[in-house]
Amino acid sequence: MKIVCAAPASILVNGELPRDRRIVVASEYENLSRRWLRDQKVPHIFRRTFGATEVFPPEDADCIIDNTATGTTLKANNLTIVGAPVYESSTRMVVTPSLLEDAIKMQMVKRLEAMLSGVLAARARILVECNCSSDRLAAVVAAMPCMKRPTISPLYADAAEATGAVSTTPPKDFALKGAVPRKQLMEVMQNLSAAGATDILVSEPSLLLS
Repeated sequence: MKIVCAAPASILVNGELPRDRRIVVASEYENLSRRWLRDQKVPHIFRRTFGATEVFPPEDADCIIDNTATGTTLKANNLTIVGAPVYESSTRMVVTPSLLEDAIKMQMVKRLEAMLSGVLAARARILVECNCSSDRLAAVVAAMPCMKRPTISPLYADAAEATGAVSTTPPKDFALKGAVPRKQLMEVMQNLSAAGATDILVSEPSLLLS
């Protein structure tokens, strides 16, 4: 999580908060905000909020100090992030040292750790599936960055295979599946299409264990 200072572009001076007057700052994080504003030498009047802080500017505050993940809400309210984050935090799992001596409890901790790690890993990836013909298989595989290698399965070539009969002909078409980096999704989809992939399907994984 990040806590940032954000303000309408109209009050900024060269991308920074003005120092020639006292500005009204709205935030839920009073102690953190006051300390940061003092360190930044920003004259201010602090206004405590209790939710929906982003709607205060410009009528009820000059700027805000609030948490953000993607910045989408700030942009929707015409707010610009000012400088570096005020504060950053991350999730940590902490156990008492005495737990290391208890094999049964440590096994439970390891399972919980694996599940939590799997959820975090899933947030960074997105599942992409597609089809392609055999002559485009190598190009499509090269266009799909995944954790190790994509999963590849042959599609039914004809009705005989669908009935369980053994086919001696090589498969003509394939289905591919891979967990690609979420940040590269649009680029990956464009590259897959250019490589000859069809029927591209995107879905959200909820858990990813490697």
